[in-house]
Amino acid sequence: MVKLNSKNSALFFALLFYGFSMCFPNPSKPISNTNTIVPKSASLFQLLDKQKAELLVQTQSISKTSYTAALSLVPNHPLFDDLLEMINREAPDIVVEALFFLPQDISKSSYTVLDIYNTLRAISRLEGLEYYSVTRGKTRVLFEYSRIISDANGLNTIADKVFAELPPGPEQLLVRQKDASFGDNIYKLSMKSGDTYVSQEFANLSDIKLGFIKVAESANAKLRLNAILAQEGIVFHIVSSTKILKFPGVRGKLEASFENRAKALFSWFKANYPVS
Repeated sequence: MVKLNSKNSALFFALLFYGFSMCFPNPSKPISNTNTIVPKSASLFQLLDKQKAELLVQTQSISKTSYTAALSLVPNHPLFDDLLEMINREAPDIVVEALFFLPQDISKSSYTVLDIYNTLRAISRLEGLEYYSVTRGKTRVLFEYSRIISDANGLNTIADKVFAELPPGPEQLLVRQKDASFGDNIYKLSMKSGDTYVSQEFANLSDIKLGFIKVAESANAKLRLNAILAQEGIVFHIVSSTKILKFPGVRGKLEASFENRAKALFSWFKANYPVS
């Protein structure tokens, strides 16, 4: 056992005081951003209940259709507090929810929020995206045209941008897409990111049609994609919702279209991550 004399006793207490002072920063000095601790990604089993998490690991996808604003596949993440409130306020007639899981490949670099953001923002790369139409029994091209545009006339396009750092705040973009189900439309695209997520929302600025039938008026159809970085990989929650104009047979076609769209977007992300 070491005995402390007056000299080494003073040294001991000086070091002890220094240790405590490092634990409690001087409030008069600003804390540097470089020392800020980035919140650790949650586990898949923290984001979802055990049953959903196990099913998602096995199948990599879960989907559900409902006719109310009540969502049932939402991960346990603060990002979804506003989403639930917005959808309740919109009171849609159709809600198609889907969960997807992209496990981390240990042979590749870890997923990053920046790469997720840049991949989801690569709007022009959606052109030529194919999906399998169950109703038609064949593969179809989902997006014949997909570009960021400078104004609502849709004639002037803007090239996709790959960021070296995440944008400091939300982005508001205009997108023109011509797709197999809804024809040629203009959308407002909103994007934002946080320490562990990327959020994307498409809202139609033109009426949505199935063939010649108008099924949803401007701003009544939304597609919201939220990608959350978990410890085991990336969890995607995609929800499409709309207020529909009442026409016989429209509901089933819209449900199928929304579900196909979610599956196609997830498959596209897997094939294109990361963009460069």
